[in-house]
Amino acid sequence: YKRQIPIAEIMSGLSEKQRQQVRNLGRIEHYEQNAIICHEDKESRKLYLVEEGQVAVQSELGRGMRIPITIVSEGQAFGWSVLVPPYRLTATVTASSKTRVLAIEREPLLALMKADPALGLTMMQNIASIIASRLRNLELEMVGLVQRSR
Repeated sequence: YKRQIPIAEIMSGLSEKQRQQVRNLGRIEHYEQNAIICHEDKESRKLYLVEEGQVAVQSELGRGMRIPITIVSEGQAFGWSVLVPPYRLTATVTASSKTRVLAIEREPLLALMKADPALGLTMMQNIASIIASRLRNLELEMVGLVQRSR
């Protein structure tokens, strides 16, 4: 019995064939709990789809302080900066548990998106909605920080 992997939010609206094309570009990576998967401000080279486990997305405030932005679970994506110039990571992502991700390199993904503009548009719209929800989470977190410091 093979468990069905949830459709990643970033692939919502794509046909089964298009989803398979995106998946075929990826490689499975495994991370132990607390492993840092990617660092804020580094070059973004891969888009990640969480297949098992979950990760914490945090913003670095300096002096080793991080504020939580969101938790990304099965079927969700992180590393969207891979498709948005200047291709710099906007957060640090750490495995909250043992985690398995599908990691997709930028160049083959961009090539697929250019070859299939409908796929590219759908994925970029999905990325825009992910960014909007993360921005809202960050705004709420900042409001909380300001209120606690009073």
